[in-house]
Amino acid sequence: MGLTLVRALCFYLQEQGLLGRDYRAFKTASGTDPSGYAALKSVLGTDDMKAFQGEWERHVMGLRYG
Repeated sequence: MGLTLVRALCFYLQEQGLLGRDYRAFKTASGTDPSGYAALKSVLGTDDMKAFQGEWERHVMGLRYG
């Protein structure tokens, strides 16, 4: 995932009030989940990451800067 996409994901999580929770889950599970993927799924409360990706992409495409 490119830096811009990571930044957009972090921004989304922050807007949803989930960024701190995701960071703590990632840090706690980093030994067994080094990518943080399982932690992210847990924080989002979904195993359907395709559906989340669609929701997230719609959110990102609706962002306006400036």
